[in-house]
Amino acid sequence: QTCALPIFQLKRQEEAVETYSHAIRLQPAYPEAHLNCGIAQLSLGNDTNAIEHFAKALELRPGYIEALNQRCFTYIRGGQLDEALKDCDAVLQILPDNSIAHNNRGVIMERKAFLKEALVEFTHALNANPDLLQTHFNRGTSLKALNRLDEALAAFACVLMREPMKADALWNSALCRLLLRSEEHTSEL
Repeated sequence: QTCALPIFQLKRQEEAVETYSHAIRLQPAYPEAHLNCGIAQLSLGNDTNAIEHFAKALELRPGYIEALNQRCFTYIRGGQLDEALKDCDAVLQILPDNSIAHNNRGVIMERKAFLKEALVEFTHALNANPDLLQTHFNRGTSLKALNRLDEALAAFACVLMREPMKADALWNSALCRLLLRSEEHTSEL
């Protein structure tokens, strides 16, 4: 029974791709169908197909924020950080307070090892939308990498208040506590 859910979800995503592909055949100039087909392709791990659909949605509707953000995420996932950054910047040119674009930009900066710049982006994202749990988590990982452990713990606590069993937040929180204890122990010697 526990294996049935992922198979069911996979089947639903495959059905979604078929449904949106059919919609595209009927209305090829409908950008939302391309966007949704891209999202379904992305959920199946078909990043190349997803990018093609997001690009088509953008061709049909230039500046389509959701398509830019989705394509940016896909580029990040594939390690194409420069392409992702272009999409983030395009979104922020249109909507300077777009929380998703700031979060994505922060992830890019973090992956490029520009941790202070990443924190600036995560802060912008949280100022625009303080409910983004993934941004709190991302901010925490950057703070941890900068050895700002008390602040990192606070960021992970924001996540754990709403999702108490989120494994990666629990792990990072425990690691920060361990590192803080290690620092205290070392300073006592």
